Amino acid sequence: MFCHAMPFYSYDVPHTCGPDPKVCCQFDFRRLPGSKYNCPWRIPPQAITDSNVAERARTLLDQYRKKSQLYKTGVVLAPLGDDFRYDKADEWDLQYNNYQKLFDYINKHPELGAEAQFGTLTDYFDAVHEETKQTPSFFPSLSGDFFTYADKDDHYWSGYFTSRPFHKNMDRVVEANLRSAEIIFTLAQAYARKNRASNFPSVEMMKKLVTARRSLGLFQHHDAIAGTAKDFVINDYGERLLEGLTGAKQVMAESAAFLVVKDKGQYKYDAAAPILDLDQVREAHDSLPLRPVIQLSSTPTQVIVYNSLGHRRVQLVSVFVTQASVEVTNPYGSVVHSQTQPFFVDSNTVTDGSRFKVSFVAEVPALGVAVYTLKQAGDGQDTKNHLASTTFINPKSSVNSQGAFSIRSTTGNEDFSIKNSVLEATFDGSSGLLKLVKTLATGEERKTYVKFALFGARNTKEKSGAYLFLPDGPGQNTDEIKPVIRITRGPMVSEVHVFTKYVHHVVRLVNTPGVDALSLDIHNMVDIRTLSNREISMRIHTDIANDDRIFYTDLNGFQMQRRQTYDKLPLQGNVYPMPSSMFIQDSAARFSILSAQSLGVFVSKPGQVDIMLDRRLNQDDGRGLQQGVLDNRLTPNHFRLLLETRKDVTQTKSPGVAFPSHLSNVASLHLMQPLFAMPRSAKHAHTPLTFLSEFSPMNVELPCEVHLVNLRTLQNKDDSADLKYVPRDSAAMLLHHMGGDCSFPLHGVSCRPNDGKVSLAQMFSELKLNDLHETTLTLMHDLEEVDAVMEFPVPPMEIKTFKAALS
Repeated sequence: MFCHAMPFYSYDVPHTCGPDPKVCCQFDFRRLPGSKYNCPWRIPPQAITDSNVAERARTLLDQYRKKSQLYKTGVVLAPLGDDFRYDKADEWDLQYNNYQKLFDYINKHPELGAEAQFGTLTDYFDAVHEETKQTPSFFPSLSGDFFTYADKDDHYWSGYFTSRPFHKNMDRVVEANLRSAEIIFTLAQAYARKNRASNFPSVEMMKKLVTARRSLGLFQHHDAIAGTAKDFVINDYGERLLEGLTGAKQVMAESAAFLVVKDKGQYKYDAAAPILDLDQVREAHDSLPLRPVIQLSSTPTQVIVYNSLGHRRVQLVSVFVTQASVEVTNPYGSVVHSQTQPFFVDSNTVTDGSRFKVSFVAEVPALGVAVYTLKQAGDGQDTKNHLASTTFINPKSSVNSQGAFSIRSTTGNEDFSIKNSVLEATFDGSSGLLKLVKTLATGEERKTYVKFALFGARNTKEKSGAYLFLPDGPGQNTDEIKPVIRITRGPMVSEVHVFTKYVHHVVRLVNTPGVDALSLDIHNMVDIRTLSNREISMRIHTDIANDDRIFYTDLNGFQMQRRQTYDKLPLQGNVYPMPSSMFIQDSAARFSILSAQSLGVFVSKPGQVDIMLDRRLNQDDGRGLQQGVLDNRLTPNHFRLLLETRKDVTQTKSPGVAFPSHLSNVASLHLMQPLFAMPRSAKHAHTPLTFLSEFSPMNVELPCEVHLVNLRTLQNKDDSADLKYVPRDSAAMLLHHMGGDCSFPLHGVSCRPNDGKVSLAQMFSELKLNDLHETTLTLMHDLEEVDAVMEFPVPPMEIKTFKAALS
């Protein structure tokens, strides 16, 4: 138990009292004769009676003694349970009554040399410490984590790192929306109190937040986020996630509207006709998000852009509009550059003439809102609006220019490229897939070949399932002959769409002064619903010289863990979870993959990375699910590829401890915590509401290395019907000092590093933090009062948690 694992096969009763399961099973009294449960070893339990208690106690003690030989003390913990147990009242009675008879006998016979009792983990460890009276160093320790786990043979549980990737993606979407809603609701609450505005719907919004918190919390269950639940259970999780997601978005939109309305007295909450449209909606729990289409006219339409991070962001924002010619104005009244591109239906050359995609660079204050306006541009106006050009390679149908857009086709297979002000990406002309990335400032070129690979399930009795990854080989590249390729180029954003058989693959380069211009944006829409017993990966070949095949993956987005591929292990034993990022490196350069969702990853060859994208498996793998994985959806996933060169090339290329660069940390935050663009509802277009040009609550932004994990309004007593959803005046603030590798340059950010020091008193421009206390991460125990005037240091890799009243 010191390493959270029993020494035998499983944690069920037959494998926890000692080394012999046929004996231990005799002490699982739910399996008494007459029950529908039995012991596979064909020796059933016996009810404990006066006539057999002596023999039964000695038999059980023999197993306990043998188990104790594996530990440094004579204290043994024997769990008495398993999955799906104690669901009937009689089991409690059967186990308790029979074991109590055994314990009573053992305790009354000191010649047996043992004492026995029911107990908790605390009782167990107290007994261990009482017996040893040793320092903790008396016990051996193991550093690292316990991935990748195998319960027997080569049955490694690396399949669930990727199972049900649609829901792994949706989990992150809910997480980002909930966090963003928590922060802006807390600010709106504070400003409502400050302005004595009783018209802000605190209780209604709090109820939605609590629902979203619970939905997300529920989904962290090990059979939910892992993708190892039955189909109907996954659907129930999906329904709850959708309810939580929709509620969080409504809280975000309503809070933003309240904060941005100039005269708070004019603000009015109407659930049936909200002031702002949501940035996205989903028709069902397994649907892809739909974005609103803004009806353009000569009257400006306002779009509220919200940034939930603690530093100002300069980033590309895209919205859908009904007209190709558009004028975009920033919060200060200046017309800014924008780009319009047609909306194509799937891989066809046919466009949807009712909507167009408009992109512009938005600058949004920390934890704030910026109001941009869009309107239809008149003929001959200098709108700074640019029309993107589109080229098709291998189109399925004839291509004609549509409207003012340049749309052409070619059938050649010459390599082509797209670029922004920082990077140029070159693609293979026959496959359309990435092959080279060039840094324009230095001319440095890095080979970066992207492929897709398919894995089969091996042809043995036991096959891959929701838990297990048991592949039939190293994976075969799915090279496709002449796929449809669509290339869009423009001054704000250029992108390449490749329509392969199983993946709609998009590589995008944006042209902004911010962090998003420094990496390649990759979107995949994966569809393997026509396959049988197959798994698919995105395989990236680079020229990084990690000859030892050492790579690093994150643990829960918090720290990086060193991994190494070993030939002595099968492929499935070298697969590791990638919750949010991984990188490979040599002494001069690093290649990072930042991920918006959790998936499995492995490095089978130097410089080569496989990211598992989806898996469809016909059969159960015997780990309790009792079904295959056949409920695949059209599944989105989103990555950023970041290539960095060290300032000092004398670094060790495979250190035992490594950290992301500061740029990688910020880019990962931008990936997982997006900007939200919420248009003013057409129902409110003519109401006499005046908006502020921007809402900027922070006086001093957070340093680059400090992330505001949350600013969360605390809930009142849940068992009080009157107070249940009445938000408290206090909020929890969680600050994380992200560990960073300083040997890489930091570009494109508006924030500044400050060794993790935070000026709490100066953080907000109009709000004060009163009754400020540091507390534990769980918020259950206050530690000490904090002087907000003092600059507070958050140590590297630590999360500091505070409670405060905002006024």
